[in-house]
Amino acid sequence: ALSRGALRVHSLPQKTGCFHALGLELLRAHAAAAGLPPHFAILDEAGRQELLARVHDEAGECALSVGRVASAISAAKAALVAPADAAPELAILYAAYEKALAAAGVVDFDDLVARAVRLLETDRAALASARRRCRHLLVDEYQDINAAQYRLVRLLAPPGPSTNLCAVGDPDQAIYGFRGADPSYFGRFATDYPGARTLALARNYRSVASVVRLATAVIERTPGRAPRPLRPLAARGSKVIRQVLADERAEADFIAAEIEAQVAGTSFLSMDAGRAADGRGLAFHQIAVLVRLSAQADAIEEALDRSGIPCHRRGDDAFASRPQVADILAKLRRHVDDMGTLAGFPYPPAMVRGEQSSPTPHATGQPAQAQFPPVADLLATLVPDAAADPRCLRALDLLRAFAVPFGADAAAFLSEMALARETDLQHPPQKVALLTLHASKGLEFPLVFIAGCEDGILPLRLPWLPPADLEEERRLLYVGMTRAQHRLILTAARRRSLAGRTVENRPCPFLDDLPADLLVTSRSAPRRRKARQLSLLK
Repeated sequence: ALSRGALRVHSLPQKTGCFHALGLELLRAHAAAAGLPPHFAILDEAGRQELLARVHDEAGECALSVGRVASAISAAKAALVAPADAAPELAILYAAYEKALAAAGVVDFDDLVARAVRLLETDRAALASARRRCRHLLVDEYQDINAAQYRLVRLLAPPGPSTNLCAVGDPDQAIYGFRGADPSYFGRFATDYPGARTLALARNYRSVASVVRLATAVIERTPGRAPRPLRPLAARGSKVIRQVLADERAEADFIAAEIEAQVAGTSFLSMDAGRAADGRGLAFHQIAVLVRLSAQADAIEEALDRSGIPCHRRGDDAFASRPQVADILAKLRRHVDDMGTLAGFPYPPAMVRGEQSSPTPHATGQPAQAQFPPVADLLATLVPDAAADPRCLRALDLLRAFAVPFGADAAAFLSEMALARETDLQHPPQKVALLTLHASKGLEFPLVFIAGCEDGILPLRLPWLPPADLEEERRLLYVGMTRAQHRLILTAARRRSLAGRTVENRPCPFLDDLPADLLVTSRSAPRRRKARQLSLLK
């Protein structure tokens, strides 16, 4: 099953998908009962921001920025809070935004679960149909569900002797509170379903003992945490290293040099410079560098590039929020809108679905979708100059690859892109993974670096940002540590430049006062290996 509360729906046939995909399926099946047009579209993040900006401008003076309004509306929908029940400064904008969505015949990403809940609560036929199709329900990552998702589970699997429900989760990996996730629902499961059995999974098959012991020592300090022993089954392993460096550039150079050593050098000159380890090394795709903030990755990506180390950078954001991806999808939407007869914001429903845009049938008598080119081909014609920008070309290549299975069905393609997150993308082979800590969840690598292990970054409490939940930050560090199978290296910078500001931070407080046998700390840059003459005859 997928992360962040995915649902595995056992019916005939068995089905696996995330909460939002299930919500979309329910709304498609019962669009009229949900108060939606039959061919409603999903607003992607770029379209959502554009619509919110329009609503914001029409509202006149407002104390909240567009970004804060977007976040507040998302939080309200995750908590099943209607516009009338929202805070006064949000209620008017929230109501206007919902009215604009309805006028365009579209829904946003958050609506997929919230409106599905409303549908099942108000339509008995839809509820009965959904329960028949979901006779056996498995919910993964249960610790990360929010109020709307919790309510959807309760509707599909009400407590009772005939309910077949399995919830899998780890309270120590609850890291999505900023999105409305509430780990207390995991703790309430036994109360909600008093007949449920609890199976404790206390053995770790992934990480060596040194990594498990350090991660356990960090998470055990969570106030009020119930004891949950975790026993490593792998070998003891080498001690975890913490390297404290002068600034983010020195940190990035250290990470690049260590990777060069672990892969036995990236060029003929690496060994001559003393950066390559003797013997066989790791492959690039076996190494991950994890960061708390996407902005941290800039210096690391530059250092890897200077060293000739290929990397793939990925966060946990919506895939369609990538600037180049958003631009290409916007061109596709505009093209569809220009071709259709239903001008509106941001999709004309008939044309987007690849159906005929005129009430007059096509003379060929073939299905309307056949009259339009495959989406993959259409995308290529919309961005003829993509080769001039490598980032745009990469985005176009990804989108065209994703579009192939959809044929000419632009609606299905746009819906999928609205749902897709960067974590859903397959990691390319033979590249170092440069990931945010949130994006690393569920992955594993033989060698893991966690950069920015300093107060202010981990935990996140920079002066210009709202403070993060301290214990969720501790759990985030625990998640990052337990991605490492064999080796874990933590790095910190005494001074760091972020958002045009320079901050000086002390080391991560979660690592204070740990036993010396768990963590080895070095506060100076490692000395380079002594250069040696290479033999051309070897």
